Amino acid sequence: MAVNDGEDDQEHERDENGVGSGDIALDMKMKPAPPRKRSRFESALWLLACVAVLVIGDGKRHFFQAVLKDARVQKQPFFVACVCIIVNVAVWLYLTVLIRLVLRNTRHFELAAPGANATTTLLSFMAFILFAIALWPVFGFFIIPILWVFFMTLVVILSTIPPYSPKSAEDME
Repeated sequence: MAVNDGEDDQEHERDENGVGSGDIALDMKMKPAPPRKRSRFESALWLLACVAVLVIGDGKRHFFQAVLKDARVQKQPFFVACVCIIVNVAVWLYLTVLIRLVLRNTRHFELAAPGANATTTLLSFMAFILFAIALWPVFGFFIIPILWVFFMTLVVILSTIPPYSPKSAEDME
């Protein structure tokens, strides 16, 4: 009786799902892209949700007034979270402007800045937690969905900026 370590079963499962070539580029081409109208509609909904959160705020004041003028906001975690966001933006600008546009390295920016992905992931997670701690007294449990709406709006906005938009990604290759 031969011992099967499970690799053949996993390879078979991947073949049945339509993914199994091992090449990321081929695997990505095999997956159908969401319809363009649906994608635009979802993006518009995230932007609308963000505007609604900004306008509604805590029910008495809009979001920025509630955050900046409410005495219940814990200032120290709030400012540390803001610093995390500023460093994230600096890393993002470094990756998009310097490496992609100035140095024309469009394929392997992970090699030019190997710690950038880990750094931005850690800083984003820290910012999320610190914003939740700082704003919890004002918004309560609702701060978690509010931060998620802001995050998804950021993803929608960043996906339209040239280095990441589908049209420019094809042009740069």
